[in-house]
Amino acid sequence: MVRYEKLSPHYLNFFVDAVAADEYINGIFGTLANGTFTKGAGNYCIMQVEKGDDARYEGYTVANGEHVRVANLAKSEGEILNITADELPATYAVGDVLKAAATGLLVVDSASGAKGFKIVEVTDYGVRAQVALA
Repeated sequence: MVRYEKLSPHYLNFFVDAVAADEYINGIFGTLANGTFTKGAGNYCIMQVEKGDDARYEGYTVANGEHVRVANLAKSEGEILNITADELPATYAVGDVLKAAATGLLVVDSASGAKGFKIVEVTDYGVRAQVALA
């Protein structure tokens, strides 16, 4: 799961309504085209409000064709995200920059000056990362 660390009314400007192109875990990264979200290397992320018996479960999924709340992370420069283990690579450390891979999951980008999500703290649930796309 991926979520903004702090909520305030201006966060509503970051979200768009979309339709999931397939079944995905909540927090998967990808692209948005013509109102359809597809997992992959992109700066959009499903941040669905979880409901039902599986709410708050790490593997919470959204169904193919379901309307989903998608965050446009390119509009979120400097914001802190809480990212759980489902989306993270096997190894990472404070200072690493994460980016979305073709799988929709995050990988460490070791290139000098990499843009993405900079880890500011490793936590018991995953990481806190600052959006650094610009």
